[in-house]
Amino acid sequence: MFRFGPAKEHTAIVSVKGGRNVGVGMVRDLDAVVTEQNAQIGILLTLTPATKPMIDWARGAGTLQIDGFDPVPRLQIVTIEEAMTHGPRAVNTPLRHGSPYKKAAREEDARAQGALDL
Repeated sequence: MFRFGPAKEHTAIVSVKGGRNVGVGMVRDLDAVVTEQNAQIGILLTLTPATKPMIDWARGAGTLQIDGFDPVPRLQIVTIEEAMTHGPRAVNTPLRHGSPYKKAAREEDARAQGALDL
């Protein structure tokens, strides 16, 4: 487990699986633990690449959206190789802000009538 966010107020659960027999059951179990522990995201760290059913389950778990940050997958599967290659960037947590500019609401003058400048 580790904490993240601007004030370290969010929790991530990490599950490490070292065997070569990884499957969707491991992702389902992680999903259940993340929900039970009221964590925001779960990371499955594996020795071997994820299978298609594992990827599908992780995608189906949705994303985490925190104001001011880009959305991140709620369940993430990371191989040991990816972790060694990318270091802390292998896990996608909201550590950096998204766009600092919010899109302004469009204002229209309901009294004005459009005119053609011919």
